[in-house]
Amino acid sequence: MKDDIWIARASVLEKFDGKGMSAYAVSVATGITFPTVKKYAEKFGFDFSRPSAPPVSEEGRATVVDELRRLALIEGMTRQQAAEMLGLSLGYVSQVAKHNNIAIRHASQGIGVDHDRVEAMAAMYRGGKTLEEIGAVYKVSRERVRQIISRHAGITAAQGGQSMQASRKREALAARRDAGSYEKHGCSYEQYRSLVAMGKKLLAEGVARERTPTGAFTRQKNTAKTRGIPWSLKLWDWWQIWQDSGKWEERGRGKGKYVMCRFGDCGAYEVGNVYIAKYEHNVSFQPNNPYRKDHPDHEEAIASIREKLIGRRTSRKRKNHDLPIGVTRSHKKFQAQISFNGKNHCLGRFETIEEAAAAYAAKRAEVDAIYQAVAA
Repeated sequence: MKDDIWIARASVLEKFDGKGMSAYAVSVATGITFPTVKKYAEKFGFDFSRPSAPPVSEEGRATVVDELRRLALIEGMTRQQAAEMLGLSLGYVSQVAKHNNIAIRHASQGIGVDHDRVEAMAAMYRGGKTLEEIGAVYKVSRERVRQIISRHAGITAAQGGQSMQASRKREALAARRDAGSYEKHGCSYEQYRSLVAMGKKLLAEGVARERTPTGAFTRQKNTAKTRGIPWSLKLWDWWQIWQDSGKWEERGRGKGKYVMCRFGDCGAYEVGNVYIAKYEHNVSFQPNNPYRKDHPDHEEAIASIREKLIGRRTSRKRKNHDLPIGVTRSHKKFQAQISFNGKNHCLGRFETIEEAAAAYAAKRAEVDAIYQAVAA
């Protein structure tokens, strides 16, 4: 049985004996493995070799060079085509071309490339179409599309397709984000985030939120709203005014500190109607500032602030209307509490209303004395 197999294979391989085909080429043509073909060639003496030796004479070598130059430059043949035409090995043709500086066309740059198709494919890919979508139009695989636009148009994956789609989505998102930021804050989203990052850094260092850029802006805006003063400044406008003044680090209330003033203490907080000056200037020089001591409404303004700070707004509806001010019910007891400096302070829980009211009255007197001292 084994001898029959050897004879059958030998009869097949004998047809290629001396035909100028290599053992590898015979293996591909017959479907027999390359090691088996070599073993049969050794056993039966088959000649599976291609002519690879160069012409012996100098005249012959010159002829090969001239003929190769003609085939490469005029006929536009590839190395493989020229080797077959000249009856030489591919390696020898490659050596001759290299030593004599003969530019031979690569097989991927075949003659007859449809440049219009290449240009259209490249345009589609740059426009955001995927390789699959382009391949469906031209009835080719996505890999073939990639080869064409890569070899003939020099396009990489980052220059089109899904990368381009993702890039455009990111740009559209950034544009919408910037538009919303400009409308709300008067600056780009990156500029707004820079202020937020600055605030987070200050908070980590133990600085109060009201001392951060966004915190200070919100507090001043809310204070103006409470005072009934129109506010037209956006965050970035407000921040630039402080930065241009160079006094941001010295901002605050009290002597020697800097504040944002309105011209004549009139009109809205808006660009063109505000400037940065010392606290003493704002409370003494501004003619319409009710906190100036000689202003006709000074006492009323101070009383209003004091009332807000200790929570004595007469217009506010009280839940425990049958109890004295500062006293509430808490788990069958009576809790005394007072509000000042913007916070509620619990004074304790008591068995009777009278005890809770007394605790509130004592604390209120203490707080009133503090604010009277400040006003003086």
